Amino acid sequence: MNKKLLGLILSLIGISVLGFGSGAEEGKATYTCPLCGEEFEAPAAPEVTFESQFSDAKSMDSDFCSHAEGGAPLFQTVVSCPKCMYSAYAKEFSHSLRDDQKARLKAMLEQNPPPASVKQGQIPAWRSWKYAAWCYKITRSDILFHGQTFHGAAYCARIEATAEATAKLSFEGPESVLPLLEELEKKISAENNRQKKAELMLAAARAAQRGGFVDVRDKWITQLRKEAGSDDAIQQQIEKFSVLVAAEEKCLQEALACYKTAMYEALIPSRNVPLYNYLIADIMRRLGRRRSPVVGYYAHILEADKARADLKRLANYFIQYLNRI
Repeated sequence: MNKKLLGLILSLIGISVLGFGSGAEEGKATYTCPLCGEEFEAPAAPEVTFESQFSDAKSMDSDFCSHAEGGAPLFQTVVSCPKCMYSAYAKEFSHSLRDDQKARLKAMLEQNPPPASVKQGQIPAWRSWKYAAWCYKITRSDILFHGQTFHGAAYCARIEATAEATAKLSFEGPESVLPLLEELEKKISAENNRQKKAELMLAAARAAQRGGFVDVRDKWITQLRKEAGSDDAIQQQIEKFSVLVAAEEKCLQEALACYKTAMYEALIPSRNVPLYNYLIADIMRRLGRRRSPVVGYYAHILEADKARADLKRLANYFIQYLNRI
């Protein structure tokens, strides 16, 4: 993957920050919340570079979500105050907020507390990114940046939902997912052990989620619920997966709305228009939207003179897939 593409991906999710503060134990940083004044420790936000985050193209999904290092760089990039839930990139904890911003942030955060099941200081990465997107709606007027932050939240939810499949299966980029699913289906058909069959079905659902093949994912989850019966352990895994899938979908919906608005209002540099047309198409596909508009957005990539070769290849791949189903 060339550096130009990697640079665009880097700008897509807006990661280029370092942790701030001192006096914390190794691997952590001390932060002071600019909203409530709380001082706390959190994992030091990594310096995300081409090499550390995006050098392994095989770890990427069709929308450039990287599963390298189990998502760790992405998970630690956004910091959340454990007291008030103000969330932002780590470097912004050294920035002050205006009084009007503080008032609006406090009102928004009080109306949207984390679930009671989330322990203080242990908020999942996807929820931190979602809170950051909400906070940025108040502190920044850049709707494209809002979309990128919601997209980061969706990435985190997907990485967590599919971590076990990522560890056990051989993903070789976006085009490898359908062959993997075909192989898993054969194994499921041949498997007679109920427990192993259920595990294979869950693996297939997770793989389909990485690929954005929602019809395949839903097929296996439906069959798995029947197969699991009263097995609490499997039902709990299904429930956890389903919660994360729902979280990803909500964040993708927000990202999609932001990207479409930015496109409509001509807020995207012309050189990046093909990239965002592609991302809009891919998000719509992942959300199970109607085939015709999804194919239409992918087709824009094939028609664009300045679209990169990799985007054209993937757009053509998914157009062919959508035309087959």
